[in-house]
Amino acid sequence: MKKKYSFIDLWNIDKQNIDKKKLHKSLLKGYKLRNEQLKYKFNHSNNKNNILNKSRDFANEPSNIINPDTFIEKVKKNFAKEKKLKIIVKDINDLKKENLNLIVSVDKNNPKILICEYIINNIKPIILVGKGVTYDTGGYSIKNIDNMSGMHLDKIGGCMCLYILEKIINEKIKKSIIVCIPIVENTISNNSTKPGDIIQSYSKLNVEILNTDAEGRLIIADCLSYCTDKYKFKYIIDMGTFTAISNCYISYTYFTLNNLLKNKIEKEAKQFSEKITRHEVILEYLELTKSKKADVKNTVDICKYNDDLTICYFLLNFIKKQYYKKWLHINLPMHTITDNYSILEGSESLYNFVKSL
Repeated sequence: MKKKYSFIDLWNIDKQNIDKKKLHKSLLKGYKLRNEQLKYKFNHSNNKNNILNKSRDFANEPSNIINPDTFIEKVKKNFAKEKKLKIIVKDINDLKKENLNLIVSVDKNNPKILICEYIINNIKPIILVGKGVTYDTGGYSIKNIDNMSGMHLDKIGGCMCLYILEKIINEKIKKSIIVCIPIVENTISNNSTKPGDIIQSYSKLNVEILNTDAEGRLIIADCLSYCTDKYKFKYIIDMGTFTAISNCYISYTYFTLNNLLKNKIEKEAKQFSEKITRHEVILEYLELTKSKKADVKNTVDICKYNDDLTICYFLLNFIKKQYYKKWLHINLPMHTITDNYSILEGSESLYNFVKSL
């Protein structure tokens, strides 16, 4: 019988005798940091974290294997024995009925929302919202062939959320976690959203979609509004591969208006030798996301080289002011070891960060 295709062996790099010189620059930088041995051991040397390896496999599966339907099937199978976990799936009819129109605008064929509720002793939950784009062509704002490669990795945010959830459950941590993942394919069809279309979001804000390749912020915006409306929560954290991180030494970037969250996430990143960057808190940037034709627009031309920053302010439009200091946004990288695979960079620091809240 032919062995099932798997990425597992890729994670134990030492066993493959891969030359360190071939590693991505961001990892070479890691060897010079304070806990270089810890980071190297965790990511590259005989890694025994089976939950993480399984999550890495999931993230790296191509789009002909993982699409919105099979994504959900895989999650249901993985958590089948977890009796305390409630799994909710919303299909296109549910999304339309509940006015989650930004999600439907990205994928009008087979969009989903996956919600996993793990509530312990009525403890107020931490909500994790993860971007789940199983493939991203850019839609009508189509990517060039170089940027199209690897776009099956645009589901990393959702995979990271599920990794954190599974590890919380596995280690019996007394934390309530709700994971919400909008799952879509951003492709082109005769009914796809066109640049310039105006869509009313779940929050009732009208969004001018200038760039259909800026789809991650759209689906996350609807989920942020939905989750803050439906749940009483302690914190809400969204994460995903929203845009390229300009400095290849950075493990991930983040944005928060809460200095307590800032201190906690910086502490965990330092422990695992991860260099992370906080986006500036400049609320005047919120005005740049306003549209002359609608309420907001999904890209800002005047800051086109700072898209990772303007995403934060776009999403801030969908957070009610009373929740400003309960929200944290994380922009994850796709590649860290090589340009072919993702290791879910930041997984352990983000897990420990969530556990510390």
